Amino acid sequence: MRVVGVLSWFDESPSWLATAVAGAARLCDDIVAIDGGYRLYPGARARSHPQQAEAIIQAAEAGGSGCIIHRPKDIWFGNEVEKRNHSLQIAAPLLTQDEDWLLVFDADYHVLQMEPEVVRAELAQTECDVATYTLLDGKDLLADPALAKHVREKACDTEWTIRTRDIYRWHPSLKIGPAHWCYADNRYGHRWLRGPFEQLADAHDLLANLVFYHRTQDRAASRKESAHGYYLNRQTARTEWISEDQAKGLIPA
Repeated sequence: MRVVGVLSWFDESPSWLATAVAGAARLCDDIVAIDGGYRLYPGARARSHPQQAEAIIQAAEAGGSGCIIHRPKDIWFGNEVEKRNHSLQIAAPLLTQDEDWLLVFDADYHVLQMEPEVVRAELAQTECDVATYTLLDGKDLLADPALAKHVREKACDTEWTIRTRDIYRWHPSLKIGPAHWCYADNRYGHRWLRGPFEQLADAHDLLANLVFYHRTQDRAASRKESAHGYYLNRQTARTEWISEDQAKGLIPA
């Protein structure tokens, strides 16, 4: 069984990239890293500074993982969905259907806790085709006025904040859309693996055997401003709009 890590990045700190890849390399046989800005992202370019790709290569090599870097000649006109689907196409030749696994992670992820042998054993044994890992957001929920009332009144875990469905048993039909965080396949007819949908495939929970710290709150103000501009542009263009029928599972992506 092989595990291939997939990283989508643009204009990131080389040290952050090295940290993210070094952590993933403890589990992954190969890392596939896709560069490039989105059409709707303010100031987008086709490629990041070369130091960033070098940081990824060095971290993967130090961790004993293979590495493929894709640096496109143009920006991603189909934005995040196009870029992430292209990452699956590049990873496909490295993966065997129904045997191997795909780990999706971001440049602002820092492995906080990992038991590689346990993770591999659980993935090899589970009958599920999607697994969750733990994502620690590092957000002070009580400091956010929009969340404070909810946190005070309901049981909220302020440390292990999210269990995200971002490990997938490989199948050639795996596809991302309509939003960048919606995954589906046609292994047994169309089914959703991740997304805001009423019916999702069962997931194996890796619990504390794989924990990432999500450092998005630590980003520079300029980066947060650019990201905010991208989200506004995306909302205006409705590029990742999910219909009610899709959410109810009545029609596929």
